[in-house]
Amino acid sequence: VGEQGDLKLPPLTALITDFPQEHIDPKHDPVEGMLGMELLNLFDVDFDFRAGRVRLYRAGKGAAVAAASGLLEVPAAVINETGLYAIRLARPGMLQPVIALVDCGSTFTALNWKAAEILGLPPKQDTAYAKGPQVMAIGVDGRPLQLPTFQTQLTWTGNLQSTGFEPPPSVWKPWQAVSVAVGDLPVFADALGDGLNPYTGPAALLGLDVLGQRRFILETGQGRQRRLFVSPN
Repeated sequence: VGEQGDLKLPPLTALITDFPQEHIDPKHDPVEGMLGMELLNLFDVDFDFRAGRVRLYRAGKGAAVAAASGLLEVPAAVINETGLYAIRLARPGMLQPVIALVDCGSTFTALNWKAAEILGLPPKQDTAYAKGPQVMAIGVDGRPLQLPTFQTQLTWTGNLQSTGFEPPPSVWKPWQAVSVAVGDLPVFADALGDGLNPYTGPAALLGLDVLGQRRFILETGQGRQRRLFVSPN
């Protein structure tokens, strides 16, 4: 772990429970657990799926690694006490973004119906959704969820300026098109709620079908402001 193999992991608190996700793909080794933000928040984390490698750097070291590797900075933030990262997700040619949770544990990207409307996807009953495959998701409670999909490219926007959201740099190429699942997943209402009321606004889940296309680095820190560094193409 780390550049010299000298990063020591502190004691962590593990939740012991049934883990239905271990049965998702019986052809591969069973998934026995999940690394959460309690661990990842201690380090800058470098995900390089093409190289089959994950690296943990001391907090604050990831930005220099990203700059040396030509990765672009994507503004991000920690959403409430969950510790989840979020970025502004958009479609190419559209600078109105929606909030997107960065989920390294999800194999697919998803939008709720309000986010789909903002990003210009067909309405809920449109026949366009009958053309694509259905995605079977498994919630943390183990119950199956069947969601329609829509093929689209995705991109991101920067911070809000006086004239709108800042577009990505010119060297940035949108992620390759994926079949985005569309539906009101419970995670949106629960993770983005205030503890008393569920969240009902537009939201997305950015999964590994998008993130896994390129190398990216998650930056940790003390405040809520974060940075995500992504390969431009």
